[in-house]
Parts: sequence; structure tokens; C-alpha cells
Amino acid sequence: MFALDLRGHGASVRAPIGSYGLRKAADDVVSFLTALGVEEPMLVGHSWGAAVALVTATGAESEQLPPTVSSLVLEDPPVMMSPKLQREQINDLIKAIALPEIELREILAMVHPSWHPDDVDSLLEGFRYADPAIVESLVRDGSCTGSLLPLLGQLTVRTLLIRANPLRGGLWSDEEWAHARRILPACCTTVELHNASHDVHRSQFNQFIQAVREFAEI
Repeated sequence: MFALDLRGHGASVRAPIGSYGLRKAADDVVSFLTALGVEEPMLVGHSWGAAVALVTATGAESEQLPPTVSSLVLEDPPVMMSPKLQREQINDLIKAIALPEIELREILAMVHPSWHPDDVDSLLEGFRYADPAIVESLVRDGSCTGSLLPLLGQLTVRTLLIRANPLRGGLWSDEEWAHARRILPACCTTVELHNASHDVHRSQFNQFIQAVREFAEI
């Protein structure tokens, strides 16, 4: 198992502002798989990472054939990287980055009481590296790909699409979810976790792992 800090995340490279498009991040994933000789991996991505995984698997915006992956798990990906629609989330993140760690830890414990302490630690670790300008660039550059719904309809690999509760911060409206389920090929499976926030793997860890395991064992 490999857990990648994609460009602009964690201790990975800080590419120039304007170079955080989904295709560029997908090319990073392809380069990583090629360098390590990883064959037919299961790609698992959350949020922006799920959008990157989708672009990687479909080969969108690339003249090269996509890598061969065994399956794909998309955890509450955005329907579209829209700066306008995600303005509130961006502002909240920028405010969180600026808070003292002890204050932010208290807020997370209050808002997300079900989170494991390790999840809080990992999020705080990510915030230590976070740069508001890069956050802005991730969304702005990613929006150039447009709606990700057409890419879902182009999938040829087994895929699990997981939706969080929109009332808890999930990114999919009922209308968008219904549309996605209509266009997804037969090789795809959808799961809704009604008690999950956008951070599905943190807020509903056991249910998330169960869904992934059941999908992987098919």
C-alpha cells in the first residue's frame, strides 16, 4: 500500500501556482506507478484526490493511454472543481490554517467527536504544510477540467463511488447523485453513507472500510 502526498500536499513538491490542474496531478500518479513498477493497482482517492484518481483512470486530457488499474474507489469526489461553489469551503480552510494548533484541536474535537485521535493528528499535520495560495490554485486550476460527471460515464474499470451526507458537508446534491447513478456503467457500484461527513474515512471509518472490503472482494 502506498499513500501519496500529491503535489501541494504534505511534504511533497510545491509546484508553481497555476500548475495544480487535475491532469498534472494525474501525471504525477502515473510517473509514481511507472517508477516503482506498480502494476494494476487499486486507486483510492478522497475529495480532490478522488478527482485526480478519476482523471488518472480515464486518461482525461492526455494523449497517452491511461495506466491499467484493477479498480477505483472514489470517496466523495467533487462534481466539479468550482471556485465559486467551493468559496465557503476554501475560506473555512484558510481560517483553520491560521488558527493556533491547540485551538484548532479543540474545535475538531467538538465538531467531530467520533474522529479517532490519530485522524485529528493527521489533519493537523496536513495543516502545518498548507498554503492558502496553493489551496486557491488547486480549485482554480482543477476547474479547467469542467464537470467530472462525463468522466464517470466513460469508466471502463470497476469503480466504487461513495457519497457522504450533503447535510454533513458531502459534495453531492440529490440531483447530481441521481444523474451519476444513471450514467455510471455496469462495472460501477455506488454507496451512500448517511451519517458520514465529507471526510468519510474519518467520520465513518468502519463503514467506509466495510464498503471498500466488500467491493474489493467481488
